[in-house]
Amino acid sequence: MDGEARHGNPSSTRFALIEAVRGIAAVLVVFSHTADKSGWFYTYVFDPGKLGVVVFFFISGYLVIPSAARDGSAYNFLCKRFFRLYPMYWLSLVLAYLVWSDRLDATDWVANITMAQQLFGFDNAIDVYWTLTIEFVLYTVITAFLVVNPSIILNRFKGVLLVLGLLCVASAMLRWGTQSRIPVAVPLGLFCMFTGAQMRYEIDAGLSVGKTAIVFSVVAIISCAFAYSFSTTFSETPSRYIISYLLGGAVFVLVTHAPYLDFGTPLKALGSVSFGVYLLHKLVIDWLEPYYTDGLALFLITLIISVIVSAPLYYWYERPLAGYGHKLVKR
Repeated sequence: MDGEARHGNPSSTRFALIEAVRGIAAVLVVFSHTADKSGWFYTYVFDPGKLGVVVFFFISGYLVIPSAARDGSAYNFLCKRFFRLYPMYWLSLVLAYLVWSDRLDATDWVANITMAQQLFGFDNAIDVYWTLTIEFVLYTVITAFLVVNPSIILNRFKGVLLVLGLLCVASAMLRWGTQSRIPVAVPLGLFCMFTGAQMRYEIDAGLSVGKTAIVFSVVAIISCAFAYSFSTTFSETPSRYIISYLLGGAVFVLVTHAPYLDFGTPLKALGSVSFGVYLLHKLVIDWLEPYYTDGLALFLITLIISVIVSAPLYYWYERPLAGYGHKLVKR
């Protein structure tokens, strides 16, 4: 990919830019978990962590769903994704157990091995795992498509988006009507992912993403307005969620339509190790909090340590195992 980028291939430079943006998204998540969230700006206007997660979802759909369509095989798809995610995920789980073994019941720890623990009512060992549960649902849906009819994620893609959009709005209204914690984040996360994939198809075909962007915006606004009109656990406000989802979509559209932007090698490298940073930074925060309160110092030190730990893990553990998954597929 790097070789193509140097020769000015728009597609390859777009992927390099996406890698850099993934690094920025990881930084936003770390910042959100170390910043003071008591102000009105965070409560009503903007959540940097939510923005980072939404960007992650778009990028995941942009990269993973077309790759699954090219594989055309449930085995190939699952083999690649398993070795890409689970080894690093399990390592973070082991570290979490060593640090927080007394925080969860034994059944919760065992359930976390699956990455689908929240679907069955178990607690996350590390709270950022909630996004990986949505990834797990995505992989389950894609696998079902590949088994039943692989053409669904190509020829009937707009139909999938329509169903997901209706599911987002319906679950949001049900949450609002029952004033309960119905997990609207799951269909919204899937909707972001499939929107990212649809935009990639349109960009590669030389088509405008305008209609898809409008549909995403309408669904996000209606869903967030209903679902987060009352607070449950995280002091939810509709304006903060609406702005975060719309900004996340706008950032993704900008990235995919400006492939020659260059954020520099450091951010691209940060994007490469972002999965480790995302999984491990809460453990680093827990270690540092007795010495630092919320603020810039905690953010910077957490980010630096997370990168220092994640970089060698990426090169000597995460990437080789992901490569092994690709080798199994080739065999």
